[in-house]
Amino acid sequence: MSIVVTVRVGEGLVFSADSASALQVMTGGQLAVAKIFNNATKLIQVKDYPIALATWGTGNFGTRSVISLVEEFEEEKLQPLLGKRRLDGKDVRVREVAEAIMNFLVDSYGKHIPEVAGIQQEQRPSAGFVVGGYSSDGFFADEYLFAIPEGTLKEARPNLPDGRPNFGANWFGQADAIVRLHFGRDDRVPALLERLGVEKGKIAQFAELSKTELQYPVVFDGMPLRDAIDYADYLVSVVIGRFRHTLGAPICAGPVDLAAISRSAGFMWVRRKRIEGDTVEGRQ
Repeated sequence: MSIVVTVRVGEGLVFSADSASALQVMTGGQLAVAKIFNNATKLIQVKDYPIALATWGTGNFGTRSVISLVEEFEEEKLQPLLGKRRLDGKDVRVREVAEAIMNFLVDSYGKHIPEVAGIQQEQRPSAGFVVGGYSSDGFFADEYLFAIPEGTLKEARPNLPDGRPNFGANWFGQADAIVRLHFGRDDRVPALLERLGVEKGKIAQFAELSKTELQYPVVFDGMPLRDAIDYADYLVSVVIGRFRHTLGAPICAGPVDLAAISRSAGFMWVRRKRIEGDTVEGRQ
């Protein structure tokens, strides 16, 4: 019940996320949305490192928000893991931090969402995470993905076959509006064509052609960090607008949090929710 966008370019890495979070509960053996909050935190800096974490999917494990669990990990588990390393990001690796967070969340999930007899795995609430930023021994930003409760870590954008960094954008969660905009198609089209009797070989050919003939080309090689920030902000706004103006629950909504990370400047908030009195608003 979220939209998260990351953009990786030569100058840095951008994170953008909406603020809607769904409280999901098991009712009569079925997973149901009990409440949607529009001011949830889904994008944070990990400690004071040049590393960010964003999440999508269920917003809570039992009575705990997933972000509060990540913050608990930062305060109680991260420093013992890293030993005597300094907290300014020296001798810290993104993969190591991402894997440690994942393992902690796998354990937390088991504690807060116990298995119930008769409930299939796919019926249990799940959440996705992207962790990215700069390792002390790398020049370009790294990104890693994992899902809970599965707990398998993988690179979000592995290097190209020739070893060059793989620049581009990733989107996670309720991304159908981005797929339509960027690729000029809908993921349901192949099933519709099959229902109309189109041969599977032709459907596969159409899918391949659509990748080059229908999508909007975006040049990420050489893209300045400022433009990557604007692009990430734009894509999240497209999704929020789609759920605001079409029929159905506004499961992507609220202020957009936006952050950028560069090797020289580290982690930077571009826009972040702030609580002032009785209001929550985005600020530069």
